[in-house]
Amino acid sequence: MSNSTALTALICRRTLDLLTACGWPSQTGVIHTEPVRTPGRDQVTVCVRLDAGELIALLARLAPGADLSPAQRRTLDGAVNALAGTGAEMVLYCDPRAHAYALVPPAPGDSTVIVMPFWFEWLTGTEREVVTDVIHRSVRMVCLQAEAEARRLRAAMTPAPATPVPLRRTRNFTLYAQETAGVYWLDGDSQPEEIRRVLAAILDDNARYCAVRLTLVSEVWRMQLAHGDTLPVLRRPDEPARRWLDRDVVDDVMTLARTEIRSTLNAHRTFIRAR
Repeated sequence: MSNSTALTALICRRTLDLLTACGWPSQTGVIHTEPVRTPGRDQVTVCVRLDAGELIALLARLAPGADLSPAQRRTLDGAVNALAGTGAEMVLYCDPRAHAYALVPPAPGDSTVIVMPFWFEWLTGTEREVVTDVIHRSVRMVCLQAEAEARRLRAAMTPAPATPVPLRRTRNFTLYAQETAGVYWLDGDSQPEEIRRVLAAILDDNARYCAVRLTLVSEVWRMQLAHGDTLPVLRRPDEPARRWLDRDVVDDVMTLARTEIRSTLNAHRTFIRAR
């Protein structure tokens, strides 16, 4: 999978976990998009269909943190009583026009469209506004946090154009490591626990999550002998290389280097005989 596929899996899982912590139901979904005119800015949209009972339960969990005035709380209580036992629904979905080719991308959460079909059968206009406002505040708060953390995730998964770092050095050879683009194994079908493990390493421990190119250089000949790429690995700051280094890739690099050395020596012997 590509970098963008893995990044989407991480962002969506993190957003869903934030929504669950706020009290949103398990059927809630998330869409991650990147505006065409502003690449690199991650937008998140919440998608879910709530019946009257689910909406009332969600409002009860969200209302204490919604910073409502006393009048708004009374209006919300009236709306909850009016919705009880009805066939009312609330639908949240993604408006693609808010993302594609927008000159100014919508703020996180603002691209989530909130509708209540036939709301006027059960609610007054004021009650509908308060209910929608409580839902939108929660969506916007979660999406703002998700966008901020998405920047950290994207940075951790973008190979740094840094000078190769020596991992092992002998008198004649040095093994260097440098971040590079790679094929990621994470996607939306990966186990949530594994995605959360990567999220915790990046967000809590400032880990990097990139493939690493291992290059063996001859210090005598001043030339590169062989190289090989690892799969993307989590590397925490100041963590010794032995914790994340793929020994199989190291063995492959050494095998290629020995082949290159034999080929070079054979070529030199040909020159010597010709003289």
